[in-house]
Amino acid sequence: MAKKKEKDWIKDYYGSHKVELNYLLVGYGIGVVLGGLPILIGLIIFVVYLFSKKKGGGD
Repeated sequence: MAKKKEKDWIKDYYGSHKVELNYLLVGYGIGVVLGGLPILIGLIIFVVYLFSKKKGGGD
């Protein structure tokens, strides 16, 4: 019974605060993307470095 009441409360909260929750999800998504950006940039730099090394004909 308590769990059902909790679920109803969440549904009511989501219904009356839909905009705030959507902003929260968007903010979370941006946070995840920004958190993953340094890793992506690092990978891109690494790949570019490897390609430039191959093109240089060194090693």
